[in-house]
Amino acid sequence: MNIRNQVGLVVVAAGLLGSVKGVTAEDLQKDDQYQRGRMGEQAADTQERDANTILSKAADTFKQLTEQRDVPQETKQSAKCIAVFPEVTKAAVLIGGRSGDGVAACRNQQGKWSQVAFLDLRGASLGAQLGATQTSLVLFLQDQQAANKLQQGKLEFGADASAVFGSQAAGIDIGTADVFALAEEDGMFAGATLNGVQIEADESKAQAFYGREMKTPALLSSFDQEVKEQSAKQFLQAVRQTLEQSAAGEQA
Repeated sequence: MNIRNQVGLVVVAAGLLGSVKGVTAEDLQKDDQYQRGRMGEQAADTQERDANTILSKAADTFKQLTEQRDVPQETKQSAKCIAVFPEVTKAAVLIGGRSGDGVAACRNQQGKWSQVAFLDLRGASLGAQLGATQTSLVLFLQDQQAANKLQQGKLEFGADASAVFGSQAAGIDIGTADVFALAEEDGMFAGATLNGVQIEADESKAQAFYGREMKTPALLSSFDQEVKEQSAKQFLQAVRQTLEQSAAGEQA
């Protein structure tokens, strides 16, 4: 390298040093913390939007499936909890990964509904019977022990609860099943089982939705607090209308 080039490099280096003069390690750390904080806020905003979208879809899914499918009156009356998964992906279930986001609410003996909790559906294969790439699920938890497991934040079919799909209900005593299930493509579950499939709490989404840390056991056991969030109100309204109309119809 000749003398002229060496001098040029020295000048450039001096300029760079001069441009960062006065910038301390503390300044850089503060900037890094600010950027991390912004990223965290953006992630929380995204999760909050996702949570509202899931609730909106869950309300629509519940109304559509309960209108299209024949749900036994006994199931509507005895359901301790309702769980809805608007979009369950076949591929994810088959490989044992996360297959769908959902929501749940539980009902006490006085007929009061809890706050809404957020869920993930994960698990082993549902079998080759799943002919569609995506479907929707509505679960009526009729058994108190199964409801307790859900309220604790984790329920595994086969180990904690048995389920029967609407398409399998003919000739079966529905009251003996822990969970009554509806699917958008109900017939494709003929002979299928939920054994090995797990429902797990998604408390990060709950925190984003409620704006503070909210544990699933507290949400699904909270029957006296007013539901303030609009999308949660709409979901619970859809559930109440279906179940209360059914009860009124029977009394009439």
